Amino acid sequence: MNNIYFLIENGYIINCILLDDPNQYNTPDNILLVKKTTEKGWLGSYYNGQDFVDNPYPSWILNEDKTEFVAPKAKPQDEYEYTWDEQSLSWIKIEPVITSSNTSGKIA
Repeated sequence: MNNIYFLIENGYIINCILLDDPNQYNTPDNILLVKKTTEKGWLGSYYNGQDFVDNPYPSWILNEDKTEFVAPKAKPQDEYEYTWDEQSLSWIKIEPVITSSNTSGKIA
């Protein structure tokens, strides 16, 4: 039965392949072969030696302790909700739906 294996270079997944027996795959010295065992992991993800850290957006960078990807700009810290916009590389405020019972503009 074939299993999915990731080819990892410098911690980043660069490719994935289906293998019956990983011992039959000739891996270059600088490439690590890791079997996919969880739902995590896709191209561009980082493997920190224990688990895959998924990268939600191409512009996000791996933090110093290599446990998560972070946006290139800090998310505003206020009472509003935001979503990341990859095209503008910025946080976009989610506009709340204002009803007759909520006129403050804040998310209830």
